[in-house]
Amino acid sequence: MAKVLISFLGTGSFASKETRTYRTANYHMGEQVLGDYPFISAALRKHYVIDRILLVGTVHSMWEEVYRWFCEDSKQMIDEDAYISIADTCENTNYLSELSIPHKDLIEQAMGGDSKVVLIKYGLDEEEIKTNTDIILGLQKYLRNGDELIVDVTHSFRSLPLFMMNLLIYLKNVCQKKISLTHIHYGMLDISKELGYAPIIDLKSMMDVNDWITGAYSFSEFGNAYKISKLVEGEDRNVSTLLVEFSNLMNLNHLHAIQKIAQRLASIKNNNYLTLIPELTITPIVQSFISQFGVGDTHSLFQLKVARWQLDHRKYAQAFLTAQESMITYVCEQNKWEWDNFDMREKAKALLSYQFIPGARCDKSLRKLYQNLKPLRNCTAHSIETTKNVPEMIRILNTCISSIELIISQPNEIRRKPVDDTRKRILINYSNHPSQEWYINQLEAAKEFGEIIDLPFPNISPSASEKDLKSVVNQSIQKITSMDKANSITVHIMGEMTFTFAVVTRLKELGIRCVASTTERKTTYNDDGTKLSEFSFVRFREY
Repeated sequence: MAKVLISFLGTGSFASKETRTYRTANYHMGEQVLGDYPFISAALRKHYVIDRILLVGTVHSMWEEVYRWFCEDSKQMIDEDAYISIADTCENTNYLSELSIPHKDLIEQAMGGDSKVVLIKYGLDEEEIKTNTDIILGLQKYLRNGDELIVDVTHSFRSLPLFMMNLLIYLKNVCQKKISLTHIHYGMLDISKELGYAPIIDLKSMMDVNDWITGAYSFSEFGNAYKISKLVEGEDRNVSTLLVEFSNLMNLNHLHAIQKIAQRLASIKNNNYLTLIPELTITPIVQSFISQFGVGDTHSLFQLKVARWQLDHRKYAQAFLTAQESMITYVCEQNKWEWDNFDMREKAKALLSYQFIPGARCDKSLRKLYQNLKPLRNCTAHSIETTKNVPEMIRILNTCISSIELIISQPNEIRRKPVDDTRKRILINYSNHPSQEWYINQLEAAKEFGEIIDLPFPNISPSASEKDLKSVVNQSIQKITSMDKANSITVHIMGEMTFTFAVVTRLKELGIRCVASTTERKTTYNDDGTKLSEFSFVRFREY
């Protein structure tokens, strides 16, 4: 394991107008006096006994001073010609110069231990900023597995510490190398006149804020609170334990236990944390996350909300399972069976699979949804083949969950009405052609479906987005299914194609019959040659 220092080199303050040498500063680290040094990397190198330095600077930085100081410190011979060449070049370069200085290899040899000189742009525009970002992130190639990293951001443009934070975040959260970041130092040269020395402070606590941010994201996006549970362990062990337990249950998909622990998590308020950041992170994130599930709901509705969350967060295999389980639980609840009893759940599965059980009830549309999901769930859980491709499977899952929501989330007095096959039969005419305008033969054919009820077709704007269309589709499904509760319905639907397709798809998955009217066009011509087209009804045809 090597100790590696990443430090920045600026243009510095000259010791005098006659010489291009750094003005020294007396550096202190806490109570310890490090001594006078021309740049902080020299002080840190001695203090930590650094093995390798990655020194970052522009072509205008005082590289000749680095060469001189490290040569003298290690008793190496200075090549005067090289020193003058480096000084002349660095003094006369500017922001337009190429990223190149002479005798770079000699400077690196003077620093010793496979150290590197890393040249960067000034960062004056977006292109230079991108170049610097790539260069700083590229420093990781000089780091080896197990290295201890110490960072100094003292001598640099104000923007460079931001680039360095990107590297540190990458090393901590993404890089596979096991790099331990032990210090982030800043030498406060601006206060040295007041104190008589330049204190070196450690900013490593800034990375703790990043840990909290990534931990909060991991919890809100994936339901994993492992990271923030470790962070809060020193502040509140009970909260830490609760968060770990919740994450374990979410990943196990232990639905019964999830609802119980979610109720406990929902009770977390502003604890007396030692610092502000857990209060700003844990309480709002946990409350926002838990509020999606409605912990006081029936267990079937709670399960369905978990399925919706799993779908939205692309946990598709879990969503298939949880959506199915919500239907089984709902059937148990409707029949007043113990939903956590294995035998009762088997009875509910039998009902959903069209088996007859005397005195038991089961919504026919729920059966249809259960059967639609079953082969897809078996595909994900048991590697059973399906003819559906992945996008189709996800679309069906989304549609089924939306349809189950319409059933399970209905008020109790509506949802508990048993299915009655003797319900009044009606034909809902969902089109732009009111039944009053139908021809006699179409009205006669419609008698097969029962009484005709006209439902005005919505105006679908050609510029409507998919999100806008989905909203209208959901409203239409709610209108139609509310009529299905008291009647046995068939839907005659014709109109804007994308809307019609979406509505028909949803209705068929709910087990509701949908038909279209077919017509025959007869064309005649007037004496003046103009064409007349007349459409005559032929039959109703099921989608």
